[in-house]
Amino acid sequence: KLAETLQQETNVLRDQVAEILQNNPETPHILLAIDQFEELYTNTPEGERQPFIDSLLAATHAATTPLDFTIVITMRDDFLGQALAYRPLVDALQNSDVKLGPMEPEELKEAIEKPAKLQGVEVEECLTELLIKAVTGEPGLLPCLEFALTQLWEKRKNRVLNHSAYKEIKGVKQALAKHAEKIYKNLKSDKERQQVKHIFLQLVNFKEDAKDDTRRLATRSQIGNDNWHLVQHLANKRLVVTGQGSARQEQTVEVVHEALIRGW
Repeated sequence: KLAETLQQETNVLRDQVAEILQNNPETPHILLAIDQFEELYTNTPEGERQPFIDSLLAATHAATTPLDFTIVITMRDDFLGQALAYRPLVDALQNSDVKLGPMEPEELKEAIEKPAKLQGVEVEECLTELLIKAVTGEPGLLPCLEFALTQLWEKRKNRVLNHSAYKEIKGVKQALAKHAEKIYKNLKSDKERQQVKHIFLQLVNFKEDAKDDTRRLATRSQIGNDNWHLVQHLANKRLVVTGQGSARQEQTVEVVHEALIRGW
């Protein structure tokens, strides 16, 4: 209901935040995090973009009583130009942005080893070095690193993540693709494989340059009711994510990460 109202009235979010703060005096501040803001430009009709941004700006710049409210958005740098095309958003971002560059080797080492250490699990030193080497200079591979670490965790032996498991998953670049290919090949029939191809084609915004292909949110009606049981199967296998759309409460689906588009 709130999502539908946000499309119609600019001050709805501002009023909602004010009401939450008023009803919860023990809450000193509200932080709203919006991840993957670039999907405003890839998955949202053009006519809905500006009103959505205006509602965010109205909430952070309440004219009479400034709210204890902060919004943090994250977005891919290749979509920054589209965000900067709207002057009110540009003004709001002045001196407020943080540019995240590629992780340094020491940062990668900490990201790989510290979570395991907190659980009493050791990472073989040679494995850490291989993982760092695989992603150094290629920031787009971080999601693949995350997936590879998940698989290595599942294959840990005697509380150790080891090199033999890394060889088994075929490395960082191939781990996600290998997992997807295995799921695809294990489908019951050629008909199901064709249905899965159809599903994935509905989940990509294709561009002239394949590197610019992005994921696309599709509804159950676009995928087809006859294919939805396969969507649920793919979701169980962590290749897609399902959700609930605001329009008519229709179910939706999207690929788990764009790394799947580039790597498989």
